[in-house]
Amino acid sequence: MKTINRRRILPGALVVCALFFVLTLLLHTDTARGALKNREIPVMPGQTITADNANRRSVCRLYYPKLELAADETTVFPIRVSSPGTLEIGTYVNGKAGLGAALYRHRSLKPSGRLKGRRIQKFSRKNIHSSSMCFSIGEAGTYYLKLRAGTALVHRNYYFYANYVTYGSRITAGKQYFGANHSGKSISYYKLTVPSDGLLTVDVQDVGMPKASFRARMVNPQNEYLTNYETLRTGDPRTYIGVTKGTYYLAVKTSDPLYTVKYRFSPARTVRNNFITLASG
Repeated sequence: MKTINRRRILPGALVVCALFFVLTLLLHTDTARGALKNREIPVMPGQTITADNANRRSVCRLYYPKLELAADETTVFPIRVSSPGTLEIGTYVNGKAGLGAALYRHRSLKPSGRLKGRRIQKFSRKNIHSSSMCFSIGEAGTYYLKLRAGTALVHRNYYFYANYVTYGSRITAGKQYFGANHSGKSISYYKLTVPSDGLLTVDVQDVGMPKASFRARMVNPQNEYLTNYETLRTGDPRTYIGVTKGTYYLAVKTSDPLYTVKYRFSPARTVRNNFITLASG
């Protein structure tokens, strides 16, 4: 291992304070992550990490490797994913060049086994850098995360996290969920149950990709489309759908690998109480 020039690294106490500030800022500006608490966990090189289901977690687990890295040096962590979906790998680091992350299918780290990722978030302020990449995971299993230091990094000077989102799930009214699509041509279905006749207010928004657009429509259990696709964009992410009591599926089609889904239900009696009268002409 190369000798690390420690004069280029902030003192340990300052590093921890600076990283804590930026981690809190980044994780809590996203409404979908706002209710989460950060939990810092030390890990050894080669230790297997189990990716968190982003819709079932109560804390955001931030891993800090117990290892000093020289410039251009790498370390590998196996990442266990329990179901197909989108895997999000995020990194936070104090350093001029940041920290590179690559994901592979096999322990050998052959170039042919490298997964193509898409960056959805990037943040830089002075020497604090963060980045978030999404990878499409076709099957459950273990994948291999390679971290490469842009500059020398010391113990507890850099963090990473691993979260995954399944392609479709059951959702309930009033709660925000993470959603994911395999590609722009694929469709993810979100199951919901309506207790009575009424109105659905559906909200689908990007996570870090403000130019993304979404096409959404409602489907019944017989796979019959009840509405045509409606395009939702940043700034106008909502659609309104009248429904009767029953079970439905919200179909979402987008090129965005990660987004949020939320709906609100208003009973018919509430909707009728807020009607207006239209005059002829």
